[in-house]
Amino acid sequence: ATTWLYHVLSTHEAIWLPPIKELRYLWYRRNFPNEGPWKRIFNFDDRWHRRAQRDYIRSRLRSLLSVQSFAFNRDYRRFCWDFRYAFAKHTDRWYLDLFKMKEGRLSGDLSPQYFFLPHSDIGRIAQFLPETRFLFTLRNPVDWNWSFYCMDLKSGHATEDFKDFDDYLQCKFGGHSFSRSVLAWQSAIRERNLKILWFEDLASDPRKYIDEVCDFLQICPRGIDDTLFHDKINVGSSIAPPMDVRRILKERWASDVSNLDKTFTLPNSWVSEFGL
Repeated sequence: ATTWLYHVLSTHEAIWLPPIKELRYLWYRRNFPNEGPWKRIFNFDDRWHRRAQRDYIRSRLRSLLSVQSFAFNRDYRRFCWDFRYAFAKHTDRWYLDLFKMKEGRLSGDLSPQYFFLPHSDIGRIAQFLPETRFLFTLRNPVDWNWSFYCMDLKSGHATEDFKDFDDYLQCKFGGHSFSRSVLAWQSAIRERNLKILWFEDLASDPRKYIDEVCDFLQICPRGIDDTLFHDKINVGSSIAPPMDVRRILKERWASDVSNLDKTFTLPNSWVSEFGL
């Protein structure tokens, strides 16, 4: 959903989005507080965030080397942004400087990792970015977990042996809770600055979904190109999980979804899935 939203919102004239959808700074600050840029780039382990950093740098270098004519104003500014992003020390000032090119427009960072940050970090974020609005789109956790598993299977970071599936879930999602995370954000962020939406609503009615997003961000929805609504971005696996896997996932999330149901009107597919 975040990739699709980045794709659609970037067409609005009132919005400037960074060249990278997920800056992840607030997550890095929690999980890798002492990791400098050189370690991220030249530590050739298999951590996905370091891989992503190296892939981005390679992609930008190829782009710069292949450009036929260097448009100074546009390309030089982008080069400076890339250099700052890749090689400068990650600090609060560094993060804010990544949005300098917005020039009065609305801007943002579409990093899903922020949702599960602990309450203490969210409190610090509220102090650091007191006027920032936070939007989260939740997906049926059964489908969400299965989608992650299929991606990891494709990349070789999961096995087809479902005997190890419980271990995979614990390693990947152990400790994650939609209801606790929502409560943590609600307790730290002012109500007008926090919005919870549903992936299933995006899938069934993208126009209505984007209208809600624009209303929350206080921008005119007519600035969005309607022809993009049905573009397929980062399409996941169309293979449904086996029934026994679906049962495991439902049991794992049943209590958490029940707690969420006390606060929100959940999509019909959630209600049907969990028998609410």
